[in-house]
This record gives sequence, C-alpha cells and structure tokens, in this order.
Amino acid sequence: MSEIGRAIFTILSGDSTLNTALGASTSATGQKKIYPNIAPQNETAPYIVYQRSTTQPEWCKEGMPIVNHFYTVAAFAPNPDTLNTIANRIITLLNNQAGTYGTTVVTGIKYNNDQDEIYELEPVLFAREIEFEIREKL
Repeated sequence: MSEIGRAIFTILSGDSTLNTALGASTSATGQKKIYPNIAPQNETAPYIVYQRSTTQPEWCKEGMPIVNHFYTVAAFAPNPDTLNTIANRIITLLNNQAGTYGTTVVTGIKYNNDQDEIYELEPVLFAREIEFEIREKL
C-alpha cells in the first residue's frame, strides 16, 4: 500500500459513521471493509475499494516537488440508498482534507467527479466511482 493509500485508509477507516454505513466494522477476514486495489473474492457489499489511477509530478520555484496523485475511491452496495450514504460520506471525509499521515504531507485533497455503475451480478451490485486529486509535498 502506498503512503497516499495509507492516508486514504486512515481517514476513511477512522470514521465511525462510515463504518456503521458499511454495516460492520470488519469483514470476514477481520479487516475493515476498505481495500486497496481490489476487494477479497466473495466480499459481501457494502465495501470500499481505492486505487491510484495516475501520478503527475509538479516542480515549484524552490525546487521542492509537489506530486499530484489521482485516486478513484469506489463504493459498492446492495442498493442505491446505501450506496448514496456511503459515497456521500466518502466525499465529505476526503474533500478539502490536508495533514501529515506517517511521513506523507498531504497539502490538499480535492473531489473531482464521480459516476454510478450497476453490475448485473447475482445479486445486483450498485457502485459509485469517485475521483480525487491528492497533492503531496515531497
């Protein structure tokens, strides 16, 4: 897990409202229902998966680089109401967040966009993919 991924996990997993919306504090594996890259096979919704899509370095006058990371945080739920509750909470928790997480200095997180998906599995799974831009000072 990247340091930015750890920051996302720390912010999301530390919120009791989000954990309640996920329906349980832990999955069958004993982990929070918030996963990097992919959820375990046969995980029961609701759950969250986050993944880096791109990274863009940016140099400042002082020579101290800023790195812009683009992450997708996807919420999965068995129905639209639960999906909306979880997705809205993710946006509330991450948007405009800044701070130091371990050794990583996050200067800002910006909500960019989102889109809904429906996976016609048995049972049907509703999803919302939310994109965030995360600025890290190196």
